[in-house]
Amino acid sequence: MSLPPPQPSPAQQPPGPAPLDQPQYGATIGQAASRFWKKFAVFSGRASRSEYWWWVLISVAVSVVLQVIGTLTIGGGFTAPRTDLREALVPLVPSLIWSLVVLVPSVALTVRRLHDTNRSGWWYLLALPSLAGAALQLVALGSMDVERLAAGDLAGGIAVGPLVASLVLTLLGLVGSIVVLVFLILGPDPRGARFDRRR
Repeated sequence: MSLPPPQPSPAQQPPGPAPLDQPQYGATIGQAASRFWKKFAVFSGRASRSEYWWWVLISVAVSVVLQVIGTLTIGGGFTAPRTDLREALVPLVPSLIWSLVVLVPSVALTVRRLHDTNRSGWWYLLALPSLAGAALQLVALGSMDVERLAAGDLAGGIAVGPLVASLVLTLLGLVGSIVVLVFLILGPDPRGARFDRRR
């Protein structure tokens, strides 16, 4: 088994855009956005901290703008009363569509960022229990009966099993997410070049 040729460290990277098969250290916000879309479903290789965090900023900003637009246009404004869970979720539709559009490339970018710290992308699965917990919370909240709540039943007929399971999974996912976040914050490790695609 031959080792890949040594790659330039962040300090040795030549000025200008890096080839797409290499991380762009010191990426600008425009470079980060461009590289995100050009490497839409590329799970091999590495991504620098600047590539990753600039995209996180862009994605969160777009999501917030879409939530505000959805609330003002679909949801009737910020002061409109929300009595039903479905009614509260409808204004989030534009933001949810955005999240679905960027789901695969965001996972790919996170995997490449983990590679830059010399960690396998499989570490990202530590955050997965949170998603399962959120789904179970929706199931539990969907079983709530508004009439029973109005009659004084504090639980409102909510399904306790899915609620407890969702809380446990959410807690596990929170711990896993913190571990992954620490990895994403760490600097590059040149040994991460082992994750680059072999030519």
